[in-house]
Amino acid sequence: MSSHYLHESVNPFRFDLEIPWYRYIQIFFATFTLVPFRIAASVLAASSIYLAGLAITIGLPHQADEFDIVGFRQKLQIFLTRICYGFWRLCLGVRVTTKGKPVSKKEAQVIVLGPHSTVYDTMIADQIPQSPFPWTVVGSAYGNDFCYRMFRSLGSIFVDRTDRSSTSNAIGVIKSRVADPKWPQLMIWPEGTTHNRLGMMKFKNGAFNPGAVVQPLTLKWTNNWDTFTWCFMGPSFVQMIYLTLCQFTINVEINFLDPVAPTEEEKADPSIFAERVRKIMADSLEIPTLDLTRDDGTCTHEGDTYLGLPGHVANIRHRVL
Repeated sequence: MSSHYLHESVNPFRFDLEIPWYRYIQIFFATFTLVPFRIAASVLAASSIYLAGLAITIGLPHQADEFDIVGFRQKLQIFLTRICYGFWRLCLGVRVTTKGKPVSKKEAQVIVLGPHSTVYDTMIADQIPQSPFPWTVVGSAYGNDFCYRMFRSLGSIFVDRTDRSSTSNAIGVIKSRVADPKWPQLMIWPEGTTHNRLGMMKFKNGAFNPGAVVQPLTLKWTNNWDTFTWCFMGPSFVQMIYLTLCQFTINVEINFLDPVAPTEEEKADPSIFAERVRKIMADSLEIPTLDLTRDDGTCTHEGDTYLGLPGHVANIRHRVL
């Protein structure tokens, strides 16, 4: 069957959480030891992130036309990304190992990350050494005050995925910022959704539209017991967070791959460039590429929830219609 369709054996939108009997013992003891400590420490870390973000963003417009994280704001941003994020990561037991060499904006104007499988992906922030810290593109759903302060302090822009004018404006902003040496690197998750890491989902073109050099960054979660994967069909957000708090450590390996420069053909057609970078990242992780998107995940979830259709059937129906 074509990779455009969802095969029964490769459904990136479903995650079936398994809890062996001995894990219940771990959960029981962690409930009275690790979990209370991590919740209290996380509240402290989140509070420090919010206060630092508030101090950085106070008096700034919702979206900057020019780079405005300068002076004392840039010093606070270093404190936010190195100290606050790092403290939060340690509180949650996230242990990071790194491979490869991160490069500056002169060498690569864009950083693309994947596969995107969990909210814990953001816990690697303090491992990104660039300063000023790279900015990103954020869905408007993250527009609550805490997330706004956190992302705006990085110079990020907010996009309404359902509004064509908003996405069109974002493309223009991305191109102008990537070309402007005053702005730091763009850092983005080109898959645009979370999944179970069985393959590399189809990339959106946003990061590749400027025709700039890209540095791929891959993530590999290595725990034997996976409690942190969060996708369309699987554990609830609360269950995922709680069980992950019960883990002794959460181990992730990040790999800075060599920068990739677009050819003239790829500059003219960003989708070709996106596909080449996706293949490089998938090959480095030894996983397949899957020509599936967030829309396929939504359809698969709705077909399973409301019609009782197996995932591969729901997605084929969506593709045909």
